[in-house]
Amino acid sequence: FLGIFQSSTKKWIKCCRTISSFVHATHFFRIMSKTSRQFSFVRKRKDLSLGSSGRKCILRLMAVNLTTIRNDVQNGKFAPIYLLYGDEPFFIDQAVSVIDEHVLTEAERGFNQAVFYGADIEGQKLNEVCARLPMMATRSYVLVKEAQDIPAESIAHLLDYMLKPNPQTVLVLAWKRKIDKRREFYTKGVKKSEHLCILESK
Repeated sequence: FLGIFQSSTKKWIKCCRTISSFVHATHFFRIMSKTSRQFSFVRKRKDLSLGSSGRKCILRLMAVNLTTIRNDVQNGKFAPIYLLYGDEPFFIDQAVSVIDEHVLTEAERGFNQAVFYGADIEGQKLNEVCARLPMMATRSYVLVKEAQDIPAESIAHLLDYMLKPNPQTVLVLAWKRKIDKRREFYTKGVKKSEHLCILESK
């Protein structure tokens, strides 16, 4: 009788452990599913140190999450171009705030920060601003709000800049819409550029 009791107890303990593992696994996948709906990302990156100043930027096409961006900018590592796009403007605004907080000091902003709305950009205006050298700062900062409204003729100039950006400028494109992967902005810019840090909000 004692042997049967011990055997049953062991089976009961094993069953409880299995149920516990299943519950933990279910909770984990729920968390991961919720996170993946907010941001999609792949781990593919390469850090590049520029010059004797030791400044660092992130080089290569890569998709990241907000935590990665926050960790990088807090450590002084900035991509030449950030493309923040998708259907969730709240998360895009969060990413912009994180970059904005660390990219320049208050004293550097006067001469080194430019903010545009996409619809107001004409011709090569954006390219010209991004090409400027920083004044008494390590970098310039250019933010384009509502970048999805950039006129088609200006997009053509932006494509050239995306392939060869100024390494001393941080350009942030807040594109609050899904990107049509059939259009030139994606096929000739996003897909071919090696200088983009991409965050997609869903």
